[in-house]
Amino acid sequence: PPIVRTSSWANAKLMGGSDVYFTILRWSEAYGSIFRMPIPFAHLYFVCDPKAAVRILMHETAEKPKIYDAFDFGNGPNMFTKKTFSTGPHAWSWARKGVAPAFSPTAITKKIPTLQSTLDRFFAILQSHSDTGAPLDMADLFTRLTMDFISVSAFDYNLRTLEARAGADESEGLMFVRELDILLQEARMGVIPFRRFMVWDPKVRRAKAAAERIRGLALRMLAHYRSTHTPEDIQTSSSILAHILRNPNYPSDVARAADVVVFLVAGYDTTAYTLAWTLWELARHPEVTQRVQRELDTVLPDKETLPASSQLSQLPYLGVCIKESMRLWPVAAMGSVRELKVDFEANGLAIPRGAPIFIPFYAVFRQPWIERPHDFWPERWEDGSPQQLQLQEMNTPFSNGKRNCVGQTLALLELRMVLATTLRRFDFSVVVDAEPEYNFTLKPRNMQLRVQSRTGA
Repeated sequence: PPIVRTSSWANAKLMGGSDVYFTILRWSEAYGSIFRMPIPFAHLYFVCDPKAAVRILMHETAEKPKIYDAFDFGNGPNMFTKKTFSTGPHAWSWARKGVAPAFSPTAITKKIPTLQSTLDRFFAILQSHSDTGAPLDMADLFTRLTMDFISVSAFDYNLRTLEARAGADESEGLMFVRELDILLQEARMGVIPFRRFMVWDPKVRRAKAAAERIRGLALRMLAHYRSTHTPEDIQTSSSILAHILRNPNYPSDVARAADVVVFLVAGYDTTAYTLAWTLWELARHPEVTQRVQRELDTVLPDKETLPASSQLSQLPYLGVCIKESMRLWPVAAMGSVRELKVDFEANGLAIPRGAPIFIPFYAVFRQPWIERPHDFWPERWEDGSPQQLQLQEMNTPFSNGKRNCVGQTLALLELRMVLATTLRRFDFSVVVDAEPEYNFTLKPRNMQLRVQSRTGA
């Protein structure tokens, strides 16, 4: 494949930058949908062609490369970083199978009351800003909402981030967000050889301290759950933490804590930023919002009650708005990385076996063959749209293959539930446009919106 004409050390630095996702898109436009980038002692391959990307993700030999080791966060392998074909105490398969029942339809239904109580606090904050007219950062507020929901529903441990916003002392949830940001920034520098051993660098030392604080929180969650639940409860509960605790394959609580951290991260930031990007696009396109709200008013006559799953399935236009937001602003902007045990060929170009292959979702979803690739246009996903079938093929925001997101059913339910109930009650307008910032996830920085209670709704 064509090679990017920049130095390997400059590219290593780029991979730790906040706009790497955008540079990769521009390079795909300049070099083609498959290209390679030199870094010290290696090449990274980028595949932005959707058909080739799906083939790689679904390949029977697809494995997570060593690049993912940087996301162990000093706690040892976790469910996100474990190798697909690993065995023994660090095997991925038993960890995935162990928590899968926590995401069954029955288990998800049991989490609805927790979502209701969390949303009540969330709506109280929105109402207070509606009363005063003061703008608020919706990305920050959604982060607090999803953090509180996942901490209680998955771990029965309230991190109280919504309460902390009201002026209370800093919560453990806010500490987690702050320390995680430091860890993720350092993890993205993992393409630099021997980075983890550069202990003279204050950023490396600070990241190690952040890892210890986050591990301490996860261990406190484990201890709290054991102290507040009987052994019988732990054996029968459908919560994620109960499944982790009763899985005999974990060699220690430190190994369990590593997966607690993974689910805490996966359960709050990806959902929060998808909610924020979607709401921001809707606020920028009032005609789209009006169509969404007409649909909501028809299907959800009682705005005070959470919709049932059957009602959520009757909101097709809200669904395509979420799809379009996830296409335009994929939170996992740099996507998935895989290596294959065989040589791979696509579009007449060969990628050698064992090479790290990036599937950068931001670039994949904005390829020039897509009509109006940079526009928020939900109608492109509707039945009968000329591009619908092509788009469905590339719709992989939760990744594909064995290593797809185990919690995607819960995430999609939360997205629909939160947006439906929020837009049923409130209108939003943009005060300050958000600026995208990438740090493992693509987040909207300084997203200032004004909220107003819907009159007559």
